Amino acid sequence: MRVNITQKKIEQALETYANLIEVYPDNEDFLQQYADMLQSVGRETTATMILQHLHDVISQRSEKEAQTFAKKYPQIGRISLTEIFDTQDAHRMTGKIIYELLGKLWLRIHQRKYNEGQAVCRSDQPSDALLLVLKGSVDMYAHDAKHNRIFLENVGTHDILGEQFFLVPAP
Repeated sequence: MRVNITQKKIEQALETYANLIEVYPDNEDFLQQYADMLQSVGRETTATMILQHLHDVISQRSEKEAQTFAKKYPQIGRISLTEIFDTQDAHRMTGKIIYELLGKLWLRIHQRKYNEGQAVCRSDQPSDALLLVLKGSVDMYAHDAKHNRIFLENVGTHDILGEQFFLVPAP
């Protein structure tokens, strides 16, 4: 049997999980399910915040499990290098270099290349991600009531897309 899942049903499910987390903020199963759902619809920023909270909940129970969790989700930025700095003086400089390079590593992991004419995002899909144009330019379009494309603007290198919907996701 094929089930048709509409955008409205997805939004209702997300709202349900958001309400559950409000009532049970430390329930690991609810947090994990909510983060997975957010990731599946492209709301990476909100999903990362939920995963960061889940990491904090797990770390209260077991530091070893929290480290494993941080390795599974490197985007949460909870990889701990304190052991290198505190106990291994001979490798302190190496650890410091690695620590400083994590930001560059995160950027490489999350970097995407697009071909000319390929859509970066669509206006009808909600998103809470910020996008930084590192190279090239992006044309932004809207559609009128008759579905004709209307050119809005061209954004270039070092411009940011999505800032208006970063805190409150919307199409």
